[in-house]
Amino acid sequence: MSTIVNIYTIIMKGMMTMHGLLSISQLAKLRGVTTETLRHYDRIGLFKPTYVDPETNYRYYSILQYEKLGTIKELKQLGFSLEEIQHYFDNRNLHQSYEMLKDKHQELLQYIETLKAQEESLGKKLAFINSLPPKSENLKPSITHLDQRAYITTGSEVSSNEDMGYCYTSLENMLDEVSPILATDRIGLMILTDPEKKYLLNRWIPYIFVNDNDAYYKYSKIFPEGLYGTITSYEGYENQQHAFDILTDYLAKHNFRVTGNPIMFFPIDLTITDASDELSFVMQIPIAPKD
Repeated sequence: MSTIVNIYTIIMKGMMTMHGLLSISQLAKLRGVTTETLRHYDRIGLFKPTYVDPETNYRYYSILQYEKLGTIKELKQLGFSLEEIQHYFDNRNLHQSYEMLKDKHQELLQYIETLKAQEESLGKKLAFINSLPPKSENLKPSITHLDQRAYITTGSEVSSNEDMGYCYTSLENMLDEVSPILATDRIGLMILTDPEKKYLLNRWIPYIFVNDNDAYYKYSKIFPEGLYGTITSYEGYENQQHAFDILTDYLAKHNFRVTGNPIMFFPIDLTITDASDELSFVMQIPIAPKD
């Protein structure tokens, strides 16, 4: 029996030579793939050799298989997965090939739009960080005229970092944007008052600034246009009382009255630094000249 097998093997090897069969390494080199890639394609049934030597298990391929292997390579270059490529060759016809290529084209267009949105978002974040003013040790209050600004809020009052975390999570889930919070100054807090109109710097309503557009129209509220007393602090978030006292003293000396609740937002926050001496907040109080 072994004699018959040996004779068969000799005949087949002779036929391989006559008909131009290639070893796995020859085809791999010819087509610019690795031998392991061809072995994997064989294992999953995507691209099988013409002949496998029963004694050595060496794989041999026909040069006529170059076209299918080339098609596999090109489909991979177009972003097809091996599973999709398997399906591409199942009962293939012109209509099926067209539909699969069309679907992949649409998928690629959507991916390009995603990449564009990511690139635009990253560009804005880099520009934002580059626009930050240099750190100042002095707290310098000023009077600023600001346009109206839209924001979203749950309206929930919080008094702890834990409650704040839950509230901001709810708000961020409302934002259908690419990376809406990282390296921005959109997160803020409204400072509340007690019944005697005293400001409580440990009770807040969280908010997030949004573009005043149709996407947020039914959710958004407005901080009105007008004059605001403004101060920026690099002393850490826990020192808001110091900044508040400096700002309110400044407003009183310059004959302004407060017309609404103070707000804070955070240009340099924990999304971009762990250094406590780099963290900053801006405090703004709506004001009008005293009569």
